[in-house]
Amino acid sequence: VMAALDLLDGLFRSIWHNGFVPAPVIGTLPEMLSVISIGPTELGFRAGNAVFCLTGIAAVYILGTVLRSRMAGMFAAMLMAGNLAYFHFSRLASNGVSAITALWVLTFFVLALKYGSWRYWILCGLFSGYTFLLWPVARVGPMAVLMAGVLIAFMYPRRALSQWYGPLLLILAFLVVIVPLLPLWIRTPVLAFPR
Repeated sequence: VMAALDLLDGLFRSIWHNGFVPAPVIGTLPEMLSVISIGPTELGFRAGNAVFCLTGIAAVYILGTVLRSRMAGMFAAMLMAGNLAYFHFSRLASNGVSAITALWVLTFFVLALKYGSWRYWILCGLFSGYTFLLWPVARVGPMAVLMAGVLIAFMYPRRALSQWYGPLLLILAFLVVIVPLLPLWIRTPVLAFPR
């Protein structure tokens, strides 16, 4: 949390410098936005994460609706909205933002597969790259997408070929976020996959 304030105060050499979390401090974007708008108070440090994590309810609704039905999406969203542990951990960047970002990666992947829209493929790639700027647990989302993509390509090759541009767009969007991290990872390889 303090890394966001330190970055705003100019105490880091670059936005790619690691803070407390073994990831670049630019990943504290939700915290920075709330600190800028509310100020360096307890509310300012927690509001950005909480607001970002509230979008997880929408992600669960979308997943349930696309994969099953509107009723399933509504039920899943209501369960998530009433989960006290979800709200408790949503205020913390190391937990909530990482989990919700991984959830959005999965949501955009499912939307891209269902509708074939280039927008969803690009959003999936950008959010996948953003997981590498967060607590390492967020990388579960892109790994799940990778495994599901390989499985789908193997089981349904015609469908995979009909959306050939999608994975390409996903990879290009992913690289837009990841390429600036490569010099850091080359200098300190353990930062690429900490713990």
